[in-house]
Amino acid sequence: MQKEFKKSKRFLNYINRVFYFKEIVNNQKDFRQSQQIETKVIFTIVFFAFVLRIESFNKLEKMINYGCFKPLFPKRVKMPSIDTISRTLALWDKESLDTSFQHILQILFKNKNFKNGTINGYTVCALDGTDIIKSNNRKCSDCSLMKNADGYYYTHKSVVAMIIGDEINYVLKQSMLKVESERIGINHKTFKEQVITKSEGELTGGLKLVEQLPPWVDVVVADALYFNSPFIRKVLNNNKHAVIRLKDKNTNAYQAINHTTIYNMWNGAFTVDNKYEKISVSYWEKDSRIQDHKLLKKDPNKYTDIRLFKFIEVIESNIKGKEDIKFREIYVGCTDKNMPAKTVWEIIHKRWYIENTCFHQLKTHCAMEHCFKHDPVAIEVILNIMFMAFNMFRSFLFKRLKNFKINFKKKKETISWFVNELISELNIISFLIKYNLINADFLTPK
Repeated sequence: MQKEFKKSKRFLNYINRVFYFKEIVNNQKDFRQSQQIETKVIFTIVFFAFVLRIESFNKLEKMINYGCFKPLFPKRVKMPSIDTISRTLALWDKESLDTSFQHILQILFKNKNFKNGTINGYTVCALDGTDIIKSNNRKCSDCSLMKNADGYYYTHKSVVAMIIGDEINYVLKQSMLKVESERIGINHKTFKEQVITKSEGELTGGLKLVEQLPPWVDVVVADALYFNSPFIRKVLNNNKHAVIRLKDKNTNAYQAINHTTIYNMWNGAFTVDNKYEKISVSYWEKDSRIQDHKLLKKDPNKYTDIRLFKFIEVIESNIKGKEDIKFREIYVGCTDKNMPAKTVWEIIHKRWYIENTCFHQLKTHCAMEHCFKHDPVAIEVILNIMFMAFNMFRSFLFKRLKNFKINFKKKKETISWFVNELISELNIISFLIKYNLINADFLTPK
């Protein structure tokens, strides 16, 4: 009968054999005074909730009541209520969770996931900030006031570091941005009193993350917000190179490379052929340096050397017989003067993997912006468990299931389809357990 439920059985065996999931579960702790439900039970349920892409605690409660998670435990284990889960998340020992997170990354490295790099021999890490939850009314001390086209809203913000590549995309670390000060002010749109906050910026969070990146990361790639001397110097001081997008036309670096393109022929060109489009790229390069205006001229850290690139793309596409031509300019700074221009171009384009593969997937399918529990500790714990589930599930799909990787590339199979198969299997198994047709520990790894 186990062959009939091979997806769920293979996944559980994989994470237990490769990542020692039982040890991860047993190492979790919380600060509740009385624990009728063990922490490891709550962690297992929340972990699999994000593997199964459950979008709210209401849906999770229904699945618990139905018995969907019973196949994961021995027969006499009592299932927690949603209130118990919610309360426990706010009292979690974050240190035990962080230790387990790093344990997963060490195993990914030990298993040679990054042996040959992720992009042309370089192991590349992307940095980017994202909103975790959004609310029109402030509910906790860590809510930051933000503004968009619709007005003001409160949010929790995080800066995320993620390994990027064609197949390898794993979250390394995240840093929650803290509120530094607050005051009562008037919202000029509603004319009501509002808590005005001043929070850490995304750049501050990025600087913290650079110091915490593992030594095997070769390159840090980021958008134009990070194009400044202190950040680039921080990357270099941590024995890594930076590839940063450049957008601000008022900067000296932008004007320097633009001046070069006016009076000089391009330094080279290359062509990239995709399925539906052909991209012809011409590029200019110029060695320059950027300065930290906060430092004195005599300070040895005043100037940072960097190579500037300007790429001009001619994109010819043919989709269903409809031909189209587009032009695009991209400005990039790179600290590694030995890195080929084509590699710089590929890295800056694949920076979007952190948006498309991580943020878009988790916000669309795992309700990353949904407020499961509005508490600073709970929000950080939920986010880290979500990332742990993301890393292990992607490792299983793309490293263990060869057929899935091939079908995924051909767009014959999706992650959502596989998740739905897992849910169906768990529901059927729980039904069989309910009527004593199979043992309660049917899926439990031996």
